[in-house]
Amino acid sequence: MQKILLRCFAEGGSSGWEASCIDLDISVQGDSFEEVRAFLNEGIAMYFESVESLPESERAELIFRKAPFAVRARHIVKHLMYYVFAKSPANERHDFVSSGVCSA
Repeated sequence: MQKILLRCFAEGGSSGWEASCIDLDISVQGDSFEEVRAFLNEGIAMYFESVESLPESERAELIFRKAPFAVRARHIVKHLMYYVFAKSPANERHDFVSSGVCSA
């Protein structure tokens, strides 16, 4: 078993929240930061469970995949825009690390 640290973030406010894991290209939506963080952790766990059921030759490719460059670039730009221009009480952004457990 191997523990993998994954880069994640969540952003939102009163109109809703979105959380993403850019290392696995998984995104979820919800009503609060706590909700999307829980949904994302659940999605990550389900992802690794499904990968575990694959033949060993296919696991490593899926466990260590990254989101496409365009997706990662979009998140970097949004991150910079938030910290430079958009700080307001109506919008929040949280960067956090989640973990996945797999046998690679």
